[in-house]
Amino acid sequence: MTRRSGFISYSRVDETCAAELESDLASLGVDAWRDQKLSGGQAWWDTVLASIEAADVFVFLISVSSLESFPCARELEYAAALGKQILPVRIDLTVEPRRTSPLLASLEWTDYLPADKPSYLRLREAVEHLPPSPPPPDPPPAPPPVPLSYTTNLMAMAHRERDLTPDEQFSLLHQLEHGLRTPADREECLAILRILRGRRDLLATVAADIDALLAPAGPPRAPAGPAAGAGAGHVAPPPTVPPAPSPHADRTAPDGGPTRVAPRVEPVRTAAAPSGPPPPRVVDGGSWQGAPGAVAPPARRHRVWPVLVLTVVLLFGGLVLAGSLVSGGGPSPDPGIQTPQQPGAPRDQDLQPADPGGQTVDLGGQEPSVPQGPGDDAVLDDLLARCQALDMAACDALFDSAAPGTEYEQLGATCGGRLPPDGGTCAERSAVPAPPGLDPTLDALWNACAAGDAASCDTLFLSAPLGSDYEAFGSTCGNRVPPVEGSCVEVVG
Repeated sequence: MTRRSGFISYSRVDETCAAELESDLASLGVDAWRDQKLSGGQAWWDTVLASIEAADVFVFLISVSSLESFPCARELEYAAALGKQILPVRIDLTVEPRRTSPLLASLEWTDYLPADKPSYLRLREAVEHLPPSPPPPDPPPAPPPVPLSYTTNLMAMAHRERDLTPDEQFSLLHQLEHGLRTPADREECLAILRILRGRRDLLATVAADIDALLAPAGPPRAPAGPAAGAGAGHVAPPPTVPPAPSPHADRTAPDGGPTRVAPRVEPVRTAAAPSGPPPPRVVDGGSWQGAPGAVAPPARRHRVWPVLVLTVVLLFGGLVLAGSLVSGGGPSPDPGIQTPQQPGAPRDQDLQPADPGGQTVDLGGQEPSVPQGPGDDAVLDDLLARCQALDMAACDALFDSAAPGTEYEQLGATCGGRLPPDGGTCAERSAVPAPPGLDPTLDALWNACAAGDAASCDTLFLSAPLGSDYEAFGSTCGNRVPPVEGSCVEVVG
């Protein structure tokens, strides 16, 4: 049997399973290399890349941890750029292909469990059917830079001299809570939480959540996020104050999907946090921000249509009154005297519509019909077309211009049928916050998604860590629609 070389890409959390897989691959003629002792830095990364270049087979262990690992992602990208034969081995059967990168989702997976005979037989069949790797490309691809662990970036944010915005605080807290569930990162995440707790610009709700996480018997908490009561003017209480339950302890939707990212609100420092439950926030000219999942109060939006109708009625009534005074309310003119007529003025008989027989037609006081829905009014149809093309300002203009209770008004209120009718204007609800700034690649995808690139929104959703703000922004196609089941390319084009 001709032996081949291999490379195993895995997360540290899956160390035991990776060791079992390495042993089984060796019995099948694949001498696989895996990182066991190196700890980081340029020398470590150079060794990893050299091992990938020398491998005939690149084995990627699929688990929730490996999909969230920056080093694993870069190892996979480099192996693909070199044209290596990639063998995806799924060790966590809860992971679905649609939750992975397009590269992994396009390959055939092999399910594997340690010390399991059916798994060993499936692995043997997959190895035997692997074709040889093609020659390396010429010129070779540029090696990826050294991946810094996400905790390195979080530590840098916690030490930053500049104030952290509320969005940055909630995002940082969310990722640290997620890291606490990973045994390999728990201690480092706890250390970052202690550093973050000592910041003077910390919001009161964030401080309360950190106190709960640092408590010895504190239960695991769901990811936190902005909510009603997380006022930007609250300043963290002293560390001696007992932690209070967070009003925004759950940022996930009822179906488990991510929630919409809240608009950024800069903090305003005050002397102390007010007692009692804080009131709902009103920002950006009246946009209601409450706890995720809470029902927003009916939006108060200015209507133009009633004002226009009232104005027309008053003008029409004034003209009728003036006409009655001229025709019958004043002294009767002498029938023998001809009233001079201004040049160019219409004659009296010209002011009445005539039928074909020359007789005047009485309109009977009928009013013109009110446009109800698409096809009834050219101006409203144009606003609707622009609204359906994701012009949120046109959606608001359509709502304000349409008559109450019409289909035009309903389409404007729902932003073209995409969003619930309550919760503020379409422009406010589709406001695009700045990217979190935790990863340059994901930030670039965020900006491209915000600019209307639907494919970038899909890539951001697939590439982002589970439960992160990046994932939430991608799932809503850049705050344009509710979290979608399909792709943004299909939904918004």
